[in-house]
Amino acid sequence: VILSRAFSRGATTVEDFRHANLGLELSRIDHEWDALGRADLASKHRELQAAVQRHLNGSGQASPEASTC
Repeated sequence: VILSRAFSRGATTVEDFRHANLGLELSRIDHEWDALGRADLASKHRELQAAVQRHLNGSGQASPEASTC
């Protein structure tokens, strides 16, 4: 789902998606990744872990274990 959202760029049909330049999109994501500092990456990683844990718990609150990885 995350990849499809990242690469779809507003495509509403399969035909629209066929015209996407996936190489360009991968390059764009690569640049964004490189621009993030180590602290930013660690912070984003913790945010993702907490969001996944909230989803798994179905509660909207992160469990204490989510911040330990």
